[in-house]
Amino acid sequence: PVPKNYQHILALAFAIQEINKDPQLLPNITLGFRIYEENQYASMAQDVSLSLLSSRGKLFPNFKCDIQDNLLSILGGLNSRISYQMATILGNFKISQLGYRFSDPVLRDKTQFPTFYQIDPQYHLQNAAIVRLLLYFQWNWIGVVVQRSESSDHFIQIFNTTLAQYDICVQFAKQILNQISLFNELHNDQVDVLWTILNNDAQVVIISGDSNTLQNLIAALYIYEEENQATSGKVWILTTQWEFSAIGYHYDWVKLKSIHGALSFTVHTNPVPGFKDYLWALNPHEPHGDVFLPEWWEVVFDCQVLKAGVGSPDGQRVCTGEENLDTLPASLFDGKMTGFSYSIYNAAYSVAHALHRLESQWALKRRGKKPHFYLSVKPWQIHTFLKNYAFNNTAGEKVSFSETGMKYAGFDILNWIVFANMTILQQKVGWVDMEVPSAEGFSINPDAIVWANQTKPFSRCVQYCLPGQVRKVAEGRLICCYECISCPEGTISNQTDAPRCDPCPEDQYTNKEKDQCIAKKIHFLAYQDTLGYTLVFLTLSLSMITMAVLAIFLKHRDTPIVKANNRDLTYILLFSLLLCFLCSFLFIGQPGKITCLFQQSAFAILFSLAVSSVLAKTVMVVLAFMATKPGNKTRKLLGKPLTNSIVIACPLVQALLCAIWLVTSPPFPNLDFHSLVGEGILECKEGSTSMFYTVLGYLGFLALISFTVAFLARKLPDSFNEAKFITFSMLVFCSVWITFVPTYLSTKGKSMVAVEIFSILASGAGLLACIFSPKCYIILLRPQLNSVQIGIRPNCFWRRPFQEQKDYYKPGDLTIGGNFPLSLTIVLQLPHEPPGDWDNLSLPVPKNYQHILALAFAIQEINKDPQLLPNITLGFRIYEENHYASMTPDVSLSLLSSRGKVFPNYKCDTQDNLLSVLGGLSSRTSYQMATVFGNFKVSQLGYRFSDPVLKDKNQFPTFYQIDPQYHLQNAAIVRLFLWWEVVFDCEVLKAGLSSPDGRRVCTGEENLATLPASVFDGKVTGFSYSIYNAAYSVAHALHAYMVESQWALKRGKKMSQLFCVKPWQ
Repeated sequence: PVPKNYQHILALAFAIQEINKDPQLLPNITLGFRIYEENQYASMAQDVSLSLLSSRGKLFPNFKCDIQDNLLSILGGLNSRISYQMATILGNFKISQLGYRFSDPVLRDKTQFPTFYQIDPQYHLQNAAIVRLLLYFQWNWIGVVVQRSESSDHFIQIFNTTLAQYDICVQFAKQILNQISLFNELHNDQVDVLWTILNNDAQVVIISGDSNTLQNLIAALYIYEEENQATSGKVWILTTQWEFSAIGYHYDWVKLKSIHGALSFTVHTNPVPGFKDYLWALNPHEPHGDVFLPEWWEVVFDCQVLKAGVGSPDGQRVCTGEENLDTLPASLFDGKMTGFSYSIYNAAYSVAHALHRLESQWALKRRGKKPHFYLSVKPWQIHTFLKNYAFNNTAGEKVSFSETGMKYAGFDILNWIVFANMTILQQKVGWVDMEVPSAEGFSINPDAIVWANQTKPFSRCVQYCLPGQVRKVAEGRLICCYECISCPEGTISNQTDAPRCDPCPEDQYTNKEKDQCIAKKIHFLAYQDTLGYTLVFLTLSLSMITMAVLAIFLKHRDTPIVKANNRDLTYILLFSLLLCFLCSFLFIGQPGKITCLFQQSAFAILFSLAVSSVLAKTVMVVLAFMATKPGNKTRKLLGKPLTNSIVIACPLVQALLCAIWLVTSPPFPNLDFHSLVGEGILECKEGSTSMFYTVLGYLGFLALISFTVAFLARKLPDSFNEAKFITFSMLVFCSVWITFVPTYLSTKGKSMVAVEIFSILASGAGLLACIFSPKCYIILLRPQLNSVQIGIRPNCFWRRPFQEQKDYYKPGDLTIGGNFPLSLTIVLQLPHEPPGDWDNLSLPVPKNYQHILALAFAIQEINKDPQLLPNITLGFRIYEENHYASMTPDVSLSLLSSRGKVFPNYKCDTQDNLLSVLGGLSSRTSYQMATVFGNFKVSQLGYRFSDPVLKDKNQFPTFYQIDPQYHLQNAAIVRLFLWWEVVFDCEVLKAGLSSPDGRRVCTGEENLATLPASVFDGKVTGFSYSIYNAAYSVAHALHAYMVESQWALKRGKKMSQLFCVKPWQ
């Protein structure tokens, strides 16, 4: 016996009693009831159904032999198998049945069972409630145990589908029979289920089935725990179909510890008023036809109900009828109406309300007549009124019916706590309302839950993914056995185990951990930025310089250098450059609609004005020189009309392009949140990119024309000719803006604006510096050059300060130059002077004069030789080499010019025909001379000793070394030691060392003069001999050139006219 189930009978009896008392619900109609005990055998369920269809005591279903009970509806059974058996019979008689179907899909088929209405919660609602609980505790690795039935496979399939939608995996799903083990012996079915539960790591197990099913599992767990002295440690989640109650006459409470810490779902109930008073009025001695009351009383109070004055034959305690129901434990009998009983109570009221609606409809039709309604009503007539109806029960809760049965929205979550004394506490820890969205329809107090292992279990396939990570399922693995990867850039996850990363709004960016979005900082070139300060300073500085230059030119407007370059154009150019610099302020600061509209247009038009002014100046220079030619008609173009036309027309075309741009697709302020990470760029969008580059291209076109014209006019003679300066300024201008385009396209935000401002400042500064700095230099620092006489000086004027040097000169058809030292400069510390006070002392070296004599003698001998250079006389110009580096270029320039006039490589009158140069006799002097002579392609035969630079033929192609190469000298020094040992018969050793073989040690003071001439001759000097040979080398080179080219024979000229030969030939 299951004493707690007796409450179902009492719930129906109490509901009928309350309905009959209500004068408004069914006036003048009394409801009765016939209650049978449900039997687990299917054949017995059919017998009960037939009994309900027949008159009491006679089995003639739906047949009126005599007095027939007016059956209106049937409540039961309380599991899907019994409900199916009953519905199979009752459906044939169109009698409504309000029962439990749980997960049986067959009973949902209205074509097969049109009169069946479900009064237990629909399993998809329970599944959804269970999912909310699992998601709250982040359990995604679970096991499932269900009662074995015809629909168990279907339930597992549907449940798996529901769980998979929320990435919850079922590690195992087992079916268990609903049989109960009365002895401590496990059936094979129990062993299999138990082994699966304990050998899998899923810590959460969902159990779905009736009370018998759970009792079967509890018994198996108890036996395992007793044998192994251990607990399973699992968390059991129980569905609404199970209501735990004591079984049998002797309550073995010790088995209950296996469900300690379990969580169960029950139908949400409100206290039903009057039910407790109804229970207290029960008396087994006055059952009022209740055949189950005495038997139940005996079970729960362990006594025997006997007639008054009769004693128990076996000595058992006799029931007095005054036993207190409140003393019974909840597992035995609960004084509050629980889930199943509450459903029965509401089902009885649903039938009563359906009958009330039917009676109300008939009352309208009969119009005051008073037939016997209860005799005329048929059971199938209430079907229409059972569907789609709602009412409030006596507990104040809304009860509603749909096509399929009673609707349930709310569930209570209970925590089962088993104490050491084996008493049970069912503590409510939360609730679920399925009609409310998940966030608001779920509430639980995790701190109030008592767990089996004292802590919340970890029932997951893998560890949690942290905020900032997202789940990624590897191929071939279950969806809950995933990997955790970091969210992509621009996305976040702000919860653990996030299924996806959500992108941040456009105006926000992710933090480093990628678990929250941060508002982006608005980014633009502000005055407060360091870059802004710098650009403002540059702009103001260049503007002040421009105004200063303009002031200088206004002050000196009547001077030749200002007049020579068209004052009006100069003023326009300076004023336009000033405005160009100032237009940079349109680009600095927070972009607005007005500044964006005019910044590019202002820059383009002002720069067009500046470049057109430069172009006008250049064109005027070219036309001025062309007009000097006889018969040239360009003189008519000279004057202000042409310059005015250029200065007006060129900017006017640019202004027209800008106007088209502003009308068709004007620039506008725009917020760009995608180019920079963590920042939003507030920028001026061009509107039309093609128009922006068209305007820029037109500006480049003007600059290219100005550069081309200035380049062609750069060599026109005039001291005040600006063409060279304009050429260089346009080269700088074009270089800046050519560099601007790729730089502008490759930068973003304030850097892009800074690039454009810098290009404006750099190109404007280039124009200002290249064109006006030479003029300002002359006006301010060299006013003596700002005169008409300077302006018309001849082209052969040499402006470099020059000091004429004395020379030894002998004329000839071709000249060989020389530069040799005659003295030695010594740096001395003078006595009685403080340290660091040095003086230079120049001492003559008589022997060096031999170098001059060697060259003069070589030239004399060459001129005497009739075979070497017939009919050609070589001459020479010899200068004394100076140890000051600045004097060496003067000597070189003197050799390149006519004697007495310093115009290098320029024929003003008679010019000496320089063929080659010999000298200097030190690497420093040779370097100074080679720097000059290399530019004029004049061969130089000199000394370089160890200087590696002079060896570079790319830098010094006309220099030839006449001293021995230093690596040969090094080898000679080595040989000297060997030679000295041979000629003097001694051994060269370090000081203080003696010869190991007894030979004489060389002192180094041996006299070379004592050596015979056959051993060593000291008459010939090195430098003079090299000079002598170098002179002959030049003569032979000239001879070879004449023989090879046969130059004289081809032209029929005299050999004396060979002075036209060039030194590089």
